[in-house]
Amino acid sequence: MFSGEIIFNKEKFEIIDIWLLAPPQGQRVFKAFGDSVLDSLHYSATFHFTSSALSHISIDYKAGMTSRHHLLDSLAEREVKLNIASHAVLHLYDHGHRFLSPFFDYRAGLSDYRLFVVPPADSAVWSCLRYDNHIRLSPRQDSLKAWMMANGQPFSDTLGNGKMHFESNYTSWSPTNRLRIKKMNKIVEENGFRRFQTEEPFLTDRLKLTIQLYLDINDTGDSLYFTTRTLLDTYQSYNYLDLNEVLDDYVNLYFDIGELYRRKLDQELKSVKDITEVKEIYQKVVKEMLAEHQLFEKDAFGGFNRKALEKWKKKVMVR
Repeated sequence: MFSGEIIFNKEKFEIIDIWLLAPPQGQRVFKAFGDSVLDSLHYSATFHFTSSALSHISIDYKAGMTSRHHLLDSLAEREVKLNIASHAVLHLYDHGHRFLSPFFDYRAGLSDYRLFVVPPADSAVWSCLRYDNHIRLSPRQDSLKAWMMANGQPFSDTLGNGKMHFESNYTSWSPTNRLRIKKMNKIVEENGFRRFQTEEPFLTDRLKLTIQLYLDINDTGDSLYFTTRTLLDTYQSYNYLDLNEVLDDYVNLYFDIGELYRRKLDQELKSVKDITEVKEIYQKVVKEMLAEHQLFEKDAFGGFNRKALEKWKKKVMVR
């Protein structure tokens, strides 16, 4: 699929560069978008190292494509030849430190975008992105921006107040926002086929809530810094009970119980510097959370037992 070269410093035993090159024809790694056909491709990726630590990756490609284009529905289809070139540089920051994967049960088969937005937004980083614009325009782009603004065309190269650019399938617990789970049809798989299941013989099979504790670790060498969040996993949750205020109370209490254990996790991780101990504490707290969720479900599933639900409300508020 690729050919390439490795540049190695024999005296220092250090990797300097790695070049990967895809052949112009006959490759099976890349394909054109839509109904277009990829006629030719020249792709190269260069991995740059500093003291054998990867510092950045530069990627270049030139592609020739044939696109089938419709000017109007009533006109015949015609082919358009396109030549596209691109250059990108991917910088790796803190490449001298090891990366620790977050403690989180990622759903299999998630796209890169969905993986990227699993971590909840960091307010400090978001503020920097908004007010210190990270999109640097060239002089020509600046002139085009000025022309568009002068001619009344809406244009913005900064991020807005909302976070709609980074929609996530995971909902983060909030002290101010209450959650309402919608009524839906459960998707089940049988013999490789997916279908909607609208009825369940057992009431307890009509609602499933999955809460995950997200834990990210930043190793600074002499200390460990932690970021934790309580997340509702909508990939593993569903509801097709009728909506009402009692069900809303049950769902939010379920979420609140998860948040209580996130706070417990924060407390138990204070001053911990050993990764093995972090893993043991995380697994212990998650196990305790699951046990309490099971007890809550047994006592007050869906809010049908209102007396039990009120008892749990008082219990959670006190904690």
